[in-house]
Amino acid sequence: MNDNHPHAPEAAVQPNRITIFFALSLFILLLLVGSVYFWQRSQSEATASLESTRPTREQNNEPESTTADAQTDALLVTSTSNETLAIEADIVSTDLTNLHSEFIAIEAEFAASDR
Repeated sequence: MNDNHPHAPEAAVQPNRITIFFALSLFILLLLVGSVYFWQRSQSEATASLESTRPTREQNNEPESTTADAQTDALLVTSTSNETLAIEADIVSTDLTNLHSEFIAIEAEFAASDR
């Protein structure tokens, strides 16, 4: 009987290989989707915990806050003119003398918080 149908055993094996392939592919796909879901969930929980620990502007009682706000507001005052002399006057009037010392203070705060 095998002489008449030499490929009969292989045809019976093929559906099993295809079934195993699809089952394995489905398992890998589900594993991937589950991993992405749990990774995104852990990222959103980490972001939520960071947002809840940051103080609001009202809770922040740093003495330089009003001074910093006034300095920022002063930097926003510029001329509406497009002429070169008006733009040059805006650049000259911008006070950036304490900028370097402020960067050093910010870096020191970051270094202190990392310890």
